[in-house]
Amino acid sequence: MLQLRPTKHSVLLFFSGIPTADKPQARRVYLSGDANAWAAYRSYLDDTSVLIPIPPALYRPLPQVVKRTILLDFPFYQFDESEAAGDATTQAGS
Repeated sequence: MLQLRPTKHSVLLFFSGIPTADKPQARRVYLSGDANAWAAYRSYLDDTSVLIPIPPALYRPLPQVVKRTILLDFPFYQFDESEAAGDATTQAGS
């Protein structure tokens, strides 16, 4: 009989707070309204693997396919600026 057991990797990928902590932090920096801080943080996000530590000089030039399949940098770990654009408008109107 087939048993489904969570492996260490699936727990790390989907149930730990490590990758999911990046999204709220990016949102906070984006909504702060400081363009310089957001540009610096965006550069950091583009140069840093979410889950597997790799030097930025090696990570930066990798194709998106490699980042998503081998390094497991799935889209749900990443902050989407278009989702927060409505929140920024709402906060400005408050």
